[in-house]
Amino acid sequence: MKFYIPYVAFIATFLWAVNQFLEKPLWKTTEPTTKKRINFKFEKSFATLTERDTNTVGYHYQVIHHHFSKPAHYASTTANIYRDDVAIERYYADLVDHKDTLTVALARLGNALIEYYKKDSRMMVLNLENAEFSGIYQRNEQLAKQKYYNLALGKIYSQKVLSIIPSIEAFEKEIELKGDTASAYIELIKIWHKKRDFDELHKLVQNPHLLPYFQEVSPRVLPEVYFVKGYFVKYLQLTFRLNTNYIGVIASLFIALTWFLYLIRLKVFQKPNYLALFSCFLVASLFTFFAFPLYDFFDLILGFRLKGYLFNDFPYMILGIGLIEETIKFLPWLLMLTLFPKVFKEPVDYLLFASVAALGFAATENFIYLARDSAAIIQRRAFMPTLGHLFDSSIIAYGMIMVRYREKRPMWFQVLLYFLLAATVHGIYDFWLYVGISLFSVAIAIVGMAIWITFLNNALNISPYFDYQKVFSSSKLRRFVIIALTGIVLFDYGSTALLKGASLANQELLGTLIFAGFFMAFMSTSLANFDLVKGYWSPPYKTSFFSKVNYNRFVGTWIHLQPKWSTQNMPTEEITLPDKLQIKGRYVFGDQTNYFEIALEQPIEIEGKVINYLFIQLKYKNSFFDSKEKNHTTIFYINNYHWPNPSQTVYRKEMLKPWVRASVQKVEV
Repeated sequence: MKFYIPYVAFIATFLWAVNQFLEKPLWKTTEPTTKKRINFKFEKSFATLTERDTNTVGYHYQVIHHHFSKPAHYASTTANIYRDDVAIERYYADLVDHKDTLTVALARLGNALIEYYKKDSRMMVLNLENAEFSGIYQRNEQLAKQKYYNLALGKIYSQKVLSIIPSIEAFEKEIELKGDTASAYIELIKIWHKKRDFDELHKLVQNPHLLPYFQEVSPRVLPEVYFVKGYFVKYLQLTFRLNTNYIGVIASLFIALTWFLYLIRLKVFQKPNYLALFSCFLVASLFTFFAFPLYDFFDLILGFRLKGYLFNDFPYMILGIGLIEETIKFLPWLLMLTLFPKVFKEPVDYLLFASVAALGFAATENFIYLARDSAAIIQRRAFMPTLGHLFDSSIIAYGMIMVRYREKRPMWFQVLLYFLLAATVHGIYDFWLYVGISLFSVAIAIVGMAIWITFLNNALNISPYFDYQKVFSSSKLRRFVIIALTGIVLFDYGSTALLKGASLANQELLGTLIFAGFFMAFMSTSLANFDLVKGYWSPPYKTSFFSKVNYNRFVGTWIHLQPKWSTQNMPTEEITLPDKLQIKGRYVFGDQTNYFEIALEQPIEIEGKVINYLFIQLKYKNSFFDSKEKNHTTIFYINNYHWPNPSQTVYRKEMLKPWVRASVQKVEV
């Protein structure tokens, strides 16, 4: 309660301050522009119209292009406004019945162009196949030398797969006649890029005046040409030239810092090597850019890309995305392990360095996404994608831990196995996002987070420096997670208010409230869900989604045990236990982790066996030992003369034998 009252008060104060002082945006990343009012009706005349003779192709092309350049739908504060396509369709349909052959030819061309913008290739052909256009490839010589005619014809032809050649010829004719050359070049670039004809694209690249047209088609076209043709310096210059904004940079660093601080808190038994961890993060951030050439190699050289059908896209997500990204994240981790092996002092270091490398990759990836538009996606990038990267990379590191500390398999086999597993999990997560069923990706992320905590928990359990006196408090870690995640949400809210004003920030906050609230509630429990037991390996399939019991708080407690003798278990000789006994350690018997050792100063004899240690099983209750009330337990002893190793803490259940029920009560020393 002491934590939550100031926590809620701070959030309320922050929200009040934003709405009080940021009603209007204070920091705009773009120049203010005058909002242009759009007329959604069919217009025969407008300010940018350069051809006003209705008997020219240019007039009809500009009128149709102007109309379909308007948005099809606009939602105002009072109504939904739709573009009036019916009027322009009726206008050109009526012109087809005109007596003048030139008007009819223009009308049919106009109808075909309308269907082009509506993407109905069947109707385009029907509009062109007539007396004047007897077949799709026949040209109207009366119009052929006019500006825009060949451009319009090329656009219409481009929608038919079998018409690519005449489409190219039409655009080239438009350029030859010095018509709308800019639009013609842009359309040619679109066609050749779609056909992957990099030879033709390369010819255009030789003319520096045409380079801006590549940018208008897509920022990726020119780098792809340079990659295929071997201009790697130019390729890298364009690929790594990223647009940015201050909010995107700050947000990506803030997200990275948040999870970095979380990770170093998991270094419980040894001090974290901040320099090594930061170096790994920095190297991984830079290595991220090497993913781009690998993506392009798969796409442009191997022809392995998304094609819209399951048997291609599903393997692509695993091999073309998952495998590439896991390789990029693996390299900085491997570099640290090879060059600085001494920084890996305990098993958890393998996971921490893998997670930090993944965090470096995620930081660069977040920067790229947030540079486009930081509004309303900061918290989305901070939660699932970032932690997903950490989990996937940790799969490989956990495989290394398994082979070094538990399983006896060849190192290369184990690393390869877990590497492919990481790529597969990564690919499946991305696949469901790609097909639009994000609920499955959310489920994978939730399960992944819980398993990741199990990985970390197991690595801490087997640390050679394990010490119950240094075990951290899950409640403190939980408070840190709550504060960190709240900070991310408030940063997203505050930055949106700075850029767009408090009103829009409130709308976006409400729109993401369910998403953010769910993940904050889940993560505040899951990411602090540690139960450290020396030497214990918890199977990942037994991962718990709920808060684990903090049994370690019982270690070191002084208690009084009062056996409850009955006629069946009454000893032949009186056995008296000391008034005060201390819980020395925690043990696991038969996969149950709630057994505690009590060392006896003076051994006792039970059934002819000399016993130096007793064990009790404590069932967790919130009030256990918090008051002076008596609780009940069972006292056990080791059913073996040759206890294998007193320092070992994990045994089979058969090692224990129940002795007697007893009441247990906390006592003051």
